[in-house]
Amino acid sequence: MEATLDNRNATQAFSPKDYSIFEYSSYSLSEDGCVFTGDYALIGSGNTIHFAETITVPAIETSAPRETLQRLLFLACGLSYYKAAAPQVIHVKGGLRDSEREFLAKLIRHGLGEFCYRNDLPESLEPRIESDRLTSPYSDSDGDECWSLESRPLVPVGGGKDSIVTLESLKRIGARPIAFSVNKFKAIEDCIDISSCDRLRATRKLDRQLPSLNKAGAYNGHVPVTAINSIIALMVADSMSFGSIVMSNERSAEFGNLTWNGGEVNHQWSKSFAFEVLLREQLTISTLDPDRYFSLLRPLTELAIAERFAKLPKYFTAFTSCNRLFSIDPQARQSTWCCKCPKCHFVFLILAAFLPPEELHSIFGTNILDSPNNRESYREILGLTGHKPFECVGDYEEAAAAWRLAASQRGWRQAILIPQLLPSLQRIPQAAISQLLSVTPPHHIPKRFEEALHAIA
Repeated sequence: MEATLDNRNATQAFSPKDYSIFEYSSYSLSEDGCVFTGDYALIGSGNTIHFAETITVPAIETSAPRETLQRLLFLACGLSYYKAAAPQVIHVKGGLRDSEREFLAKLIRHGLGEFCYRNDLPESLEPRIESDRLTSPYSDSDGDECWSLESRPLVPVGGGKDSIVTLESLKRIGARPIAFSVNKFKAIEDCIDISSCDRLRATRKLDRQLPSLNKAGAYNGHVPVTAINSIIALMVADSMSFGSIVMSNERSAEFGNLTWNGGEVNHQWSKSFAFEVLLREQLTISTLDPDRYFSLLRPLTELAIAERFAKLPKYFTAFTSCNRLFSIDPQARQSTWCCKCPKCHFVFLILAAFLPPEELHSIFGTNILDSPNNRESYREILGLTGHKPFECVGDYEEAAAAWRLAASQRGWRQAILIPQLLPSLQRIPQAAISQLLSVTPPHHIPKRFEEALHAIA
């Protein structure tokens, strides 16, 4: 018997333990190359729930995206449905190449680390992946001679300060970047408007059953969205003969949140250098140039990026890094900074190192460092208690450096929290702060783009 739990049956109970297999069923691309569909299933005793996800991209101008990119996207998108029950067996119909199996295993082990930790599912970090072994080359693995690093780069934009710094840096070296986004959000659209860059947008539609499943008892939590959006961007660039996907992932993304079950849990793993290496390896294996994908901001800390962003005031009223604006549930979305989450608190702090209180008050609508209610949140951000918050925030050293830089300014000394927590922080030598603001390897930035690193500094 097969059953589907949809929005009309949202009250039906869902027990993750009733499902023993997650199946990657199939994927397809529409005849015009614009609609990618991934089909998946949760299989239990006498019950199967089918899922279908669709991703719509702009009209192609050259040819359909390479087979390897379609297959990687198929694997990455499946995690949104796998996590509903997180069974111990994953079956991939049609087979897997060894590199694809490794890619999927690492996506789960590291990209779902936070999800497994929060739901206490250590066994789901390493499910058994069952699939026939494919040894044949990709059907379109004929080299990458036609691709050019000189072609216009595609820059994924998330509405925050990082992608803005990337866009403006590339503009200043004459690279003519194209702003790319997945789905439509006001902060993203406003920032692209200000940039005056050309734009492209893809649409990702999750299966409509997921909200019902979550309400009915399914596991829920963080998935490596950056990995999914990166592959979507690669597909768009491939089908439209663009150049590199230039990400805005900083070196601070390497710093994990905590150690659990013998490994590090990192909320930002799909923004990390490790993921960048993994995806570039997949491109190389399929005979695509690995320079199709790199992060321009990899050699920079969050603090160094904030220093550059502080020199771009035209974006101050448009950008937003608060994740509450991008909730899947439209009813749960904020319209501006919530000023309550660790992300808001961290961004406020690192900008306080370079901007006066009145400027930040006009951006956020309040002075976050002047509220005693935010004390414990900042203690976590500074590493004085608990663990690093499960948000895209920097490491303890740069948070402490930002605190001391803010404390050195007369305007910030009046904020309630600055003098309260300052005695708890170790004094940071100026040389260490200078290092946090410098360009530091490793990175994969091609020489063509290295000049952009210093365009705003």
